[in-house]
Amino acid sequence: MSQKEDGTMELTAIGITHNMDHGVPRWYNTNVEAPFGTLPGVTESEVFVNAYATLEVSTADWPRAEAIVNDYSFRAITGQMTAEAAVKKMHEELLAAKLIDY
Repeated sequence: MSQKEDGTMELTAIGITHNMDHGVPRWYNTNVEAPFGTLPGVTESEVFVNAYATLEVSTADWPRAEAIVNDYSFRAITGQMTAEAAVKKMHEELLAAKLIDY
């Protein structure tokens, strides 16, 4: 999706060819209305989600891991590191901190 000069949003060529199938099926921020509506199949799947799904629960160590993940994610996003280098360093630090085991 890209934002046009007038502030409206439009699907990119990739978004069109991928049928908008990227990201979470429901936006977490209820103050934002999805500019292109609900992804295909989401409404139909809610009966199963409501019956069988549970919320993801973070572990007590998540704040330590989150700091590492955010640090290297932002370095990659801002071009300070390549994505490949950022993931490699993130993995090394998470392993060294015993926040992951492989």
